[in-house]
Amino acid sequence: MNDNKVTFKEIVELFVNHTSFEIKKETETPNFNIIFPNEAFDLFETVMKHPFTIKDGWTPNIHEEDIERLRPENNADESVPTIIVKDEYDFFNYLTDITNNLVRLYNVYGDHYSARALAILVMRRIWLRMGVTDFNNVEKFLNRQLQFIKNDKFDSYKFEQKYTNLYDYDVYIKSNLNTTWDETSRNMSFKIKDKEGNIHSLPHIHYDIADDNTCYIYGIQNDCNSTKINKVERMLYQLNKGIDNPMYIPIKYIQCFYS
Repeated sequence: MNDNKVTFKEIVELFVNHTSFEIKKETETPNFNIIFPNEAFDLFETVMKHPFTIKDGWTPNIHEEDIERLRPENNADESVPTIIVKDEYDFFNYLTDITNNLVRLYNVYGDHYSARALAILVMRRIWLRMGVTDFNNVEKFLNRQLQFIKNDKFDSYKFEQKYTNLYDYDVYIKSNLNTTWDETSRNMSFKIKDKEGNIHSLPHIHYDIADDNTCYIYGIQNDCNSTKINKVERMLYQLNKGIDNPMYIPIKYIQCFYS
């Protein structure tokens, strides 16, 4: 039985006691206002009076000043964006499910994290992935992030494998996990190998996939340890000649990746 999970009450306590303070202090995420409905403060009071506990462990409890920090009058800075939470239970349930599914995902890729430690990182950084329109519906944003984490469409590529041929070269593919501060939960890397085993690195594609199988690409970035083969570089240049804003991978191969 896997007990490396966070609970709803634990997430509420961590957010109110810890995350809300980090947001205001801009520890890693730029400051923003967050407005909870009036009913949420009943939830906060209940958790404060009946705190989350860990057997043989200690956790910081919610204090009155933590709740006060979340009052609307303390989240009225017009110079920063504002998130309006419509349903506090949806909000904290999504954060709970995101954390627990991310623990599972890390396990699939062979990495192991404490669910509680991961929850702190997730709630500190997940807001970095928000676009302007996401501030209008934070529950929809969190639901989409949960879909992304749970979608395992390309997790079969977690071990590098040959994907296709490009002229006389072999193309290899590998799906990798991103960190909690990245734009997406995963990235896809491609390598081109010649017959001597030399490697030409292609940019990493930072992607996520929703339940409807729509693939969202949030960034295409070179790896800091990338290597090049001059002959392959010239070949790719010729393939992309005449294409506006050419990418390293010919367009037809990008389409093949999506199919």
